[in-house]
Amino acid sequence: MNKTYTLIKNAPKVISLILAFLMPVFFLPYTSEFFEFNKWALLLAATLILLVITGASIIFTRKFALSKSPVDLSIIIFIAVVILSSIFSLHKASSIFGSYGRWFPSLMGFLTVVIYYYLTTPHLNSDGLIRKGLYAFLGGATISSITALLSYFKIYLGESNFLKSPSFTLTGSATSTVLLAALGTILALALLVHADTLIKKPVLSMVLLVNFFLVALIGLPLGWILVIAGTILVLLATPTKKLQQNKFDLLVIAGGVAALVIVLLYPATKTVLVNTDYPKELVLSVQESWISASSAVRDFPILGSGPSTFYLNFPRYKSVAFNTTDLWNLRFDKPYNELFNILGTMGIVGILAAIYLGMRMVKFAFNASRNTDDSGDTLAIKVGLVLTVLAFFLTYATVLNTFIVFLFLSLLVAKTNIRNESNVEDMMTSLSSLALSSTDMGDKRQAAYAPFIVATPLFILTILAGYQAYKVYAAEYYTRQGIEATQANDGGTVLLYQGKAINTNPRIDAYHTVYAQTNLAIANVIASNQELTDTDKQNIQTLIAQSIRSIRLATEVLNPLNVNNWEVRAGIYRVLIGSAENADQWALSSYNTAIQLDSSNPRLRVNLGGIYFLNKDYLQAANQFKQATLLKTDYANAYYNLSQALIMLKDYDNAKIALETTKRLVPQDSPDAQIVDKDLQTLATLTGTKAPGAVPSIEELSQPGPTETNPASQEPLSKPE
Repeated sequence: MNKTYTLIKNAPKVISLILAFLMPVFFLPYTSEFFEFNKWALLLAATLILLVITGASIIFTRKFALSKSPVDLSIIIFIAVVILSSIFSLHKASSIFGSYGRWFPSLMGFLTVVIYYYLTTPHLNSDGLIRKGLYAFLGGATISSITALLSYFKIYLGESNFLKSPSFTLTGSATSTVLLAALGTILALALLVHADTLIKKPVLSMVLLVNFFLVALIGLPLGWILVIAGTILVLLATPTKKLQQNKFDLLVIAGGVAALVIVLLYPATKTVLVNTDYPKELVLSVQESWISASSAVRDFPILGSGPSTFYLNFPRYKSVAFNTTDLWNLRFDKPYNELFNILGTMGIVGILAAIYLGMRMVKFAFNASRNTDDSGDTLAIKVGLVLTVLAFFLTYATVLNTFIVFLFLSLLVAKTNIRNESNVEDMMTSLSSLALSSTDMGDKRQAAYAPFIVATPLFILTILAGYQAYKVYAAEYYTRQGIEATQANDGGTVLLYQGKAINTNPRIDAYHTVYAQTNLAIANVIASNQELTDTDKQNIQTLIAQSIRSIRLATEVLNPLNVNNWEVRAGIYRVLIGSAENADQWALSSYNTAIQLDSSNPRLRVNLGGIYFLNKDYLQAANQFKQATLLKTDYANAYYNLSQALIMLKDYDNAKIALETTKRLVPQDSPDAQIVDKDLQTLATLTGTKAPGAVPSIEELSQPGPTETNPASQEPLSKPE
């Protein structure tokens, strides 16, 4: 019994320390996405284990511990808003479980973090344990920075392809890695100015410089803002006496930081150290983020479109001006920062609840014990909490940075609880006492059952959540196996694992979309054989039928608002034109639906025009191609397709203008430029005009042309048919 009690008592402490270290560094290459998804899975697994331990603790000790703080009300309000927004969401599955590839933020994601916070905080009941948790996180953040530095300088950690990338990080994101490095820099500084042993100072100095070096090397504004703001907070919160006592150490650190900055700025060393080709994370601009968020809140003002639905909002609300950027052909599933995300997906109520939560956290940090201890733990935790809240103004929410917020909050609540401050209580509720007091006039045997009555819902919740988590993770594992089979060009195995993913977690529309494409691709491979057997013909028919069933399920049942699903559906029917009756009409209908969901996308207009071109409806085709050129005035492929339709309409003058515009947009001396030259020559024979290369007329020179563009952003030219 004593061993069981000791295990129940110590397990939450060990789990909290392990997770503080592992969350910054944990990843697994066994799912379609290695990093964010597996960090969420780790956090969920830890939370489920803690639920079981809590239930067992209630049964064995007949007590339940809950730490209370001034932030509780704001947390409850925010979670309530997330629940309401999920109920009224445009796509409830995405809001509750997360969208594919963007599992957080979602209702399940938020609940997991909050439950973990409340289950671990009461067990952080000593200064030593809190200090270990802080150092565990600092160690994980530093290992993350070291790994990113090694990859940056092409010192690879393994032979796998994903490890052989200069941009490889343990978080899967340069932004998240820089956030960890900035926090590591400031935590080390806060601990350094209060270090009381000679051993700590050099170690903390090295930790600080390593993390700062990564911040300076990658150079994201997020990192610089957090480092500067954190340094100011630490210096202002540290007593002058402490600063004077550590003046030499601070001067050494300042010198090291200055040396790193000079090395990275000095041309001779900068060219050696700085990788100008380092891939930057693609981030949606502030302007486009605001346009999407404000447009969504205009249509859904109270509770927004639902958590984790930005990927549905962006195509619907993006501006035409977005087509002038090099990112015009991308669909973003996250905005510039989390404020824009919450505004658009959770409405006015959501943004007010989020601001209130952030303000309460910051206020709690500033009002927490002002007399920091000699180790600097409290100062480091307070500054870490404030900086992480600030980071949400500069980047989007992930499971990692949300976990970090609640980790610092948990450490700070536990720290103030140890000091018995009036605003924090550790409520130990005796279930036996409650039962006895409530059954004075009844059967007191109920007192013995009270712990089981309270613990049973926790066990049920664990079983249900664990089963759902298993299905989600298993489906992702099968998806990864399908990807590896695709790389091995093993079509049968690809279908096998994609089918397993769908059977395991059938609510993910992306699984059905990919499965539909795979079936059609394999059918095309079989159909390319010169001699088809009856079995081949039967297999082709079966594969096509499976493809159509899957894509119809994705578009009509699972996620009708996802433009990508409709675009894939249109592409499938387009391939079947000539092989299946009315395939062209189904393709036209699908493209029209896609355009309704992504009205400013010029590529969809070009694809739709291609269907009309196939049907020899050249006037409608030309109309769609023309609309594409109006949506994106430097879209070479749209001008080229327009020229082909105009040639079929015998409008040679405008066809010539469209071809000449195309030529100015494609890279010179490229295969595309040669194609345009050949078409111009053919057009010259039709009209009897001068061949390309002759001196242009004044009328030709006066024709309006497109604005300057980056030729590398153009897609290859394609014939409309």
